[in-house]
Amino acid sequence: MVKTYEWSPSSRGKALGLCAAGNHPLREITKIINIPKSTIEDIKTRGTAITKPRPGCPKKVSICDIRQIIRYIRTNKSTCRISLTQLKRIFHFNVHEHTIRNALQKVGYHHRVARCRPYLNKCDRKRRLKFARKYKDWTVEQ
Repeated sequence: MVKTYEWSPSSRGKALGLCAAGNHPLREITKIINIPKSTIEDIKTRGTAITKPRPGCPKKVSICDIRQIIRYIRTNKSTCRISLTQLKRIFHFNVHEHTIRNALQKVGYHHRVARCRPYLNKCDRKRRLKFARKYKDWTVEQ
């Protein structure tokens, strides 16, 4: 059976305390705390309010690896344009490119194409600012 809800350690502790006191039967404890009877029985047999460790496959790319990649990407403009295949080769990862992409996306790094912006020298900046100030009070009709 798949577990669908995780009870908080405080509610598990309350259930354990009420069971240990011996004043209340299981039905009363379920009404007081609003936890199913089978869960209270499991808590009682285990004797602790701490949840069991969950099974699962360990992560192929660790948090330390992700931090190392981010540090490398941030070094300069050329490193932020490196493909995932090149990152995989540089850091000697034995994972697929999608795994690296997913790990970076979880941290907030997404693939975006940089906008092309014209280089503005001081003269151009002054002219654009002068133009903007001149026409800032104009309406749409004008």
